[in-house]
Amino acid sequence: MRLVKRLALILIALLAFLAPQELLACAVCFGDKNSQMGKAADAGVLTLLLVIMAVLAAIASFFIYIVRRTARLEQQNLPDSIAPSSQ
Repeated sequence: MRLVKRLALILIALLAFLAPQELLACAVCFGDKNSQMGKAADAGVLTLLLVIMAVLAAIASFFIYIVRRTARLEQQNLPDSIAPSSQ
């Protein structure tokens, strides 16, 4: 059974390497980069990048908010004998 799976995997890999290059490229990659489809693909990639960056920025700002809030609450709850002096 292992031999059959291994042979099938080798056959699939061999067929993938022997396939013509035109079959491996999408219409955008194979065509003109300055065509409307190429420009739309670039805009799509840029949009997805901006969405990901916005989500990461929101997550980072949330953690910064949590850290600052925790520090502020700890400072408010310190007893007077332990609190740093302002001399």
